[in-house]
Amino acid sequence: MYLCVLMKGASESSIVGGRVAKPHSRPYMASLQVEERHICGGILIRPDFVLTAAHCNKLNSGGPLICNSKPQGITAFLYKDDCSKPNFPHVFTKINFFLPWIKTMMQG
Repeated sequence: MYLCVLMKGASESSIVGGRVAKPHSRPYMASLQVEERHICGGILIRPDFVLTAAHCNKLNSGGPLICNSKPQGITAFLYKDDCSKPNFPHVFTKINFFLPWIKTMMQG
């Protein structure tokens, strides 16, 4: 299991093709940062748990796929680890298959 620490003041964080959101309008989103640098996206599944992709430990995305305000998946693959290429595939893993395991891990 990997532990990522949230730090404040990240520089140069962005979502490719995204737009500025109202502050606090996406309370489930998390930015995992090291030395004020965004390294991975995630989604809060509990106040003390952030879900990311397993490859997040290699400084890749891991950001969530949200549909109708509910988490549906998490980034599993990006073309050459570069999410700025919208014409290339981005693959998401469905979260619901892993829910029993996630809940077991959260119980400690």
